[in-house]
Amino acid sequence: TPLPFIEGDEVGVSVQLVVMLSRVHSCAQFEAGNVTLPEGELECLADLQTASPNLPEPDLYFYHSNHLGSSSWITDASGAVNQHLQYLPPDSYRDGEDYIYQTNSSWNVPYTFSGKEKDSETGYSYFGVRYYDSDLSVWLSVDPMAHLREWVSPYNYCQNNPVGRVDPTGALDWIPEVEETKNSKGEVTSGKLVLKAEYGDNEKTLAKFLKVDMSKAKELFGSMKNGKVTPTDDISGVSEINAAINDYIKNPDNYSSFKFGNWTPTNYNCWESAISISQERVPDFNTSMGRDEFRKQILANYTDVTDNPNEYKFGVTVVRFAEKHWSLFHGSYSVTTHAALYLGASKNGTQYFWSKNGNSSIPGVFTLEWLKSEYGQVEGYRAKLGGGYYNLK
Repeated sequence: TPLPFIEGDEVGVSVQLVVMLSRVHSCAQFEAGNVTLPEGELECLADLQTASPNLPEPDLYFYHSNHLGSSSWITDASGAVNQHLQYLPPDSYRDGEDYIYQTNSSWNVPYTFSGKEKDSETGYSYFGVRYYDSDLSVWLSVDPMAHLREWVSPYNYCQNNPVGRVDPTGALDWIPEVEETKNSKGEVTSGKLVLKAEYGDNEKTLAKFLKVDMSKAKELFGSMKNGKVTPTDDISGVSEINAAINDYIKNPDNYSSFKFGNWTPTNYNCWESAISISQERVPDFNTSMGRDEFRKQILANYTDVTDNPNEYKFGVTVVRFAEKHWSLFHGSYSVTTHAALYLGASKNGTQYFWSKNGNSSIPGVFTLEWLKSEYGQVEGYRAKLGGGYYNLK
């Protein structure tokens, strides 16, 4: 007869498990044929019958990783440290090689650099698509999608940026970027926003990334060339971003800190860029928006969506950056330092933004981490800490 669904307290469950394993053992011996099984009760059954539900699992370990996902500390079920690992820095040209490897037991953690399993015989780390040699800081085989990035070595790791990036599989990743067109003289004549495909991407991932329906995603994905998708003007923010790209290409003098003897350029800034594009308006390239006007725009016309990342939208969501200040009369308060436009997130969680970093600078695609390093934390207009991501109402 079949065993009823296992339920109850620890003792009851352990008893029923013993019964279930006993039946499996019995059936295997009865129908084994030419398979030889040990006589009598299996050792695991004896262990189960004498086990106490109050005893902790001895072979239980917890991984504590650094910002790149590499194992740094390994603790056991009691919280005691079992292993400590550190890795050589990037400037040593041996990214990921063990620098410190301390252990107080015979058990060694197999998941080390980038959280990937290291082969005990070869010392190579397996990423799913190919093996990585941390002693040489290179892959041992060519990137299966190397033809999509001919300007970089197919053996490089994270495009030679192992501090700010991780490679989850050992293959290509997806990021938005500016693609420029040059004439026969090598002069840049135009530009546009493009998206590079991550390994394994398809119509579904593109629809999720751009927040478009499947029919639109299939249309875009079907037109992909050299691993790049060109978003069309009917997608929020695209035509406005492309207009901004071509403005700095055609009017480079407007993006110089020195113009006609005047050190103050008549050019737009981050707040004008983010607010205008989020409202599907081409920025006024000769106007700088003030902090106060930016604040009024956000409070009057936008909704805080920070607590719901599913609401972050490509070419729509405006992000506010701020720094904490303190004064004798006002106490602690935040000062708006920057604003940028959300352009999606890659599989490893890296967020990308369209950003105009100052009047004289040209706009471009930047990561969240880079913007935070320059302008402070993402913060909203809230009574409490937090916020910072806004969608137009």
